[in-house]
Amino acid sequence: MVVRIKLIDQVLLQTLGIMNLNDGGWHAIPGEVPLFARPTLLALHGSDAFLGGRGYIGIFDLEKKKMRKLCYIPVVGIDRFDFGGGYLWVQFRGYLYRVPLSELQ
Repeated sequence: MVVRIKLIDQVLLQTLGIMNLNDGGWHAIPGEVPLFARPTLLALHGSDAFLGGRGYIGIFDLEKKKMRKLCYIPVVGIDRFDFGGGYLWVQFRGYLYRVPLSELQ
């Protein structure tokens, strides 16, 4: 599956869009996705898109087309996502954090 995701600027909020490869058009995802800044990092894992940006980490479910988890954190940006050993590894501010993927379901 090929996925392209972009942010569609709105007045106060940005929302996600997915490109339909059949017609080549961008379609806004229904409902509000509370992202107050553009993602600086995107990683795909299974049917999830992990988004990292200024002050947040989010998990977007590509099949259900909705934000499943959102965590606000006081950082300028996320440096790296990685997946291994059953964990999501997140690096920012020079530190490495991990959370079991089973807790993110």
